[in-house]
Amino acid sequence: MKLRTLIFVALVAVSILPVGILAFWQYKTAYDNEFSIVENQHKVISRNLAIALERYATDLRSAFQLAVTNLDHRHKIDGLEQNLSELYFKHVCSIDAGGNIQRLQCALACPQNPRFSQSVLASLSATRNEATANPGRTFFSPITFNPAGDPAIYLLRKLEDGNIAIGEVAPDYFIELQQAVAFGEKGHAAIVDQEGRVIAHPRKSWMASIKDLSAVSVVQQMMNGENGVTRFYSPAVETDMVAGFNVVAATGWGVMVPQPQVEIFQHAKRVSRVALTIAMLGLCVAAFLGWWISGIISRPMQLLADAAQSVARGDLSSKVDLDDKLRPVEMLKLQGSFNQMIDDVSRKNTVLVNLAHEAVISSNHKSAFISSLNHELRTPMNAVLGFAQMLEINENEPLSENQKSSVEHILRNGNHLLELIDQMLELNKIEAGTLPLNMEDIPARDVLDESLYLIQARANTDHIEIIDNTGGEALPLLWTDSTRLIQVLLNLLSNAVKYNREHGRVSLACREVHGGLLRISVIDNGLGIAAELQDKLFQPFERLGHELGQVDGTGIGLSITQQIVEKLGGHIGFESEQGRGSHFWVDIPLSNKQIDPDDASEELVDDEEGAAERADATSTSRTLLYIEDNPDNLHLVEAIIDQYKNLHLLSAPNALIGYDLATSKKPDLILMDVNLPGMNGLQAMKRLRNTPETRLIPIIALTSNSTPQNIEAGLNAGFDGYLTKPIVVSELMKAIQKTLDNITDPI
Repeated sequence: MKLRTLIFVALVAVSILPVGILAFWQYKTAYDNEFSIVENQHKVISRNLAIALERYATDLRSAFQLAVTNLDHRHKIDGLEQNLSELYFKHVCSIDAGGNIQRLQCALACPQNPRFSQSVLASLSATRNEATANPGRTFFSPITFNPAGDPAIYLLRKLEDGNIAIGEVAPDYFIELQQAVAFGEKGHAAIVDQEGRVIAHPRKSWMASIKDLSAVSVVQQMMNGENGVTRFYSPAVETDMVAGFNVVAATGWGVMVPQPQVEIFQHAKRVSRVALTIAMLGLCVAAFLGWWISGIISRPMQLLADAAQSVARGDLSSKVDLDDKLRPVEMLKLQGSFNQMIDDVSRKNTVLVNLAHEAVISSNHKSAFISSLNHELRTPMNAVLGFAQMLEINENEPLSENQKSSVEHILRNGNHLLELIDQMLELNKIEAGTLPLNMEDIPARDVLDESLYLIQARANTDHIEIIDNTGGEALPLLWTDSTRLIQVLLNLLSNAVKYNREHGRVSLACREVHGGLLRISVIDNGLGIAAELQDKLFQPFERLGHELGQVDGTGIGLSITQQIVEKLGGHIGFESEQGRGSHFWVDIPLSNKQIDPDDASEELVDDEEGAAERADATSTSRTLLYIEDNPDNLHLVEAIIDQYKNLHLLSAPNALIGYDLATSKKPDLILMDVNLPGMNGLQAMKRLRNTPETRLIPIIALTSNSTPQNIEAGLNAGFDGYLTKPIVVSELMKAIQKTLDNITDPI
């Protein structure tokens, strides 16, 4: 996904989320919100209407009382008649028990007869009884018809002389108050008396007939003295209504403000549509702004990305040039920083190229030095170990026991020195984690004995007792690289001796552990390791006891030891307590091919017997040509060939003389060094292969070039065998024997 698209989608999504939630919330809550608003409004309106009626009832009661008090002196109060008229009084009078009018105060209209209407008195009987029972108090009657047949409300009061004062009030104020409230299409106000009959209503016919609404639920609530908001079915408009209602406590009149629910639904829908429209417009604006802003941000980023790709391809001349109009300051700073970085990289690249060139030259020199050092070390070691082996196997001049022991020391320590040389050659691979391994089935006893033998001399010098707790045990075969495992054990044993106390002890133990592993433990009672140093023990270049000024290590640190053990498929661990000693262990995988120890002993005896008979193995006279420029190595091979009765050795100090001898003498086998002066061994071997007289003669390389790459290259070039120096006499003799045995007829 492109950056601009990503930014655009993100900005729009951020805009959609709140707007969408708000629109959805408005849509879902529109009806509830609208009903809540309407109900609150209607409740307030009905309350205000009730307050107005309460005040009107108070004014009516006051004016009626004033008029009744002054019926005998009605002309003495100025404006009384006008005041009564403004309150819609038609007249105020007093009547006796027979209904005859005794005194009269006219306002809007006067009675037509001196006798009060008996039908009206009949409708006022309940109110008349209340007034009779409570002299001096004013009571309001329900709405009723006056003698003219018009709706009217009457005020009644029992006078001290026993007569009844009656005041007739037209419902005009109620009608004016009701008509002042109208909203929506059918929203209105309605006023009923204490019995639920209509006083004021939008329907004139209901007012003219004094419609009885006492069966309507909201009217019943008002007749019970309740106030509030309700929903009900209105017979007037034949639909469900929402109404706020209130009661005038002093008179019992009820005020309600109903509105059809369908109008509220329609208004809520309109509000929802408006909200959704605003939301859509907001989203369109957000999308436009998002696309515009994403372009402002993404365009510089795209230019930076293109420039970075050009730089990655090696074009250090790429720069970014942004138009500074409407670009964020941060982008302009990024542009400047990027261009500055390119300038710095360009300068440093020139320096790095020069350094890399120098590093390649240095690496080549290092490789050449190591290769030369390898050859120079192996050449004298070849003579040392070769002649030591000849002393060991020379049956014509047997050695004394002390001499045998000395020769064994020469061979063992010389071989260990060779292993250290190999480690030096492989140091770069160890550091790179590409350590080559030669995994095979190895008797654990051989590895332990070799390690103990090599450490014994050092232990004797330091007066440290070596205890082999594995002696006499039948130890299993291990699947491992014996050289690497010996290096590991020698490092642990060397550390145990080196950091021990005088006349201390080092013990070696073995046991099989879960997971098909053999745990080899090295335990000492030496100085131990401080707790604060234990976490750093396997870190590179950490050396035990360096803070105490003790001697250096064996040449392979615990960090590399850990890598070797893990490469061998095992684990390494330790426990240590300062002042009490340390316990190091390595877990090495067991071989899947375990053998009986007795079978191994018989095989060893057979090998020794075969070696004893090697001098007689060749019954046919053969000629062997050895091309070697080092006299010591030549004398060593001469000593080895002397062990064969039927072998005749020819020698040449360089490849040219060797080639002439090969073509003239046609030897049965050629041994040849690779590092020869002038024509080297590979060139000589190819020339011999291209010469008809010598192309079938077996050629075995005998050289100090011992790396796996050298061996592979030599075999691929055409050598029939490849042996490395220092010579292992038994291996050389086996190679000679095997090659000659494959020759059926002398050449």
